[in-house]
Amino acid sequence: MNIDTREITLEPADNARLLALCGPFDDNIKQLERRLGIEINRRDNHFKLTGRAICVHAAADILRSLYVDTAPMRGQIQDIEPEQIHLAIKEARVLEQSAESVPEYGKAVNIKTKRGVIKPRTPNQAQYIANILDHDITFGVGPAGTG
Repeated sequence: MNIDTREITLEPADNARLLALCGPFDDNIKQLERRLGIEINRRDNHFKLTGRAICVHAAADILRSLYVDTAPMRGQIQDIEPEQIHLAIKEARVLEQSAESVPEYGKAVNIKTKRGVIKPRTPNQAQYIANILDHDITFGVGPAGTG
């Protein structure tokens, strides 16, 4: 087992955004620790992650991505819910990967609108968005009324 330690700093330092990211009583951080089998130590906006290298790498990317999601929209900071943590871990696919591969999490296109951030949640959605960006015409086949 390859143990790695990584330190990250989330900028800009904003206590309200950090509170939204970490959740009440650091529940969101504890959920990440429990699901990925890593240890996260935090002081202000500095995070120290320790554990399997692939999990530490994924957790750092997840924390950065979720911190971006806490950016104020119309003056309001959106709290990060446990479901968002679960989805971020699923999107990272870190639990399905072998130790030698590196996650591709965080390279998807995120679209900001007035009502929030739109981003693909599954690998197939990410592939669909990539096809839209790469080709002039893209067809999507699915149930009526879904798009």
